[in-house]
Amino acid sequence: MSRWGWPCVGDEDEPEDLVRVPASGMESLRRTHHFQGPCCLCAFLDGGVYTEARIGVVESLTSDGERNQSILNGEYVAVCAKQRCGYYLCLERFYCVSHIELDVCPPRSTPLPPAELIHIYDVERSFRQGDGLFQVMTDVVVRGKEKALKRQDPVEPMLQRASMLKELVLGVQEDRFWTLFVQCTLCKQVTFRQHFAVNHQCPKISTPNTTSRRYHPYNTPKRRQPDSMPATPRFTEILADSPESPGAYYSDIDRLSSPPSVLPSSDDPPTALEFLDSIFGASRSTSTIES
Repeated sequence: MSRWGWPCVGDEDEPEDLVRVPASGMESLRRTHHFQGPCCLCAFLDGGVYTEARIGVVESLTSDGERNQSILNGEYVAVCAKQRCGYYLCLERFYCVSHIELDVCPPRSTPLPPAELIHIYDVERSFRQGDGLFQVMTDVVVRGKEKALKRQDPVEPMLQRASMLKELVLGVQEDRFWTLFVQCTLCKQVTFRQHFAVNHQCPKISTPNTTSRRYHPYNTPKRRQPDSMPATPRFTEILADSPESPGAYYSDIDRLSSPPSVLPSSDDPPTALEFLDSIFGASRSTSTIES
């Protein structure tokens, strides 16, 4: 088995400037740099030197949305591409190790097209119960790319579809039938084995609706006001202070026949000057009467 170092980019002559690539960026690193994943145990079983493992993210699919998910849910792992030797490595747990061996990935002269990194893999591991159909476990799957980059002519799927329909009409052998179809272990639906992990929508798996609990800062629904709440008042006139009226002199107040404590009726409220004049005028008239 060959040794595998954690991928990094930078100048190999300057170790301090090397930047480690996180586990989430390893697959995109293949497009711009020469990179290979870890070696699984199949190389030891086959007597070889290197067998590349597949890198993907763990996704738990359960029928109960409130049930606790797997502790590895959402982590990037490296697994055996053939599901044969049981190799399983949690990559993210080695990202922070300070003394891990590093491997500088040389850049490519021409980046690969993005289409070469996209591959929808088929269901690889299934089991049979007696003489029944192959049953596929959809509880925990690892979604990632295949071991090798594949290119496929668009005409090939059309030819495969035509040959498949021909086999169904004319009849297929028993071994071919058991291999062609698979059955979901949860909903017991029978479908084609090819692309089962992508096309099959199991009705037993209910995804919790989290859309209503999300916060939308720019699309917040307006709250409806109750009928008892008064409407917002709209002023048709500009509010301002009442104009001040000229104050009365002491001589005019002395000539009043009525007590000066009672102010003349007016629609406008008295000003501060009028209020002071009434007080000082009343005290002056009282002193005059006593004298």
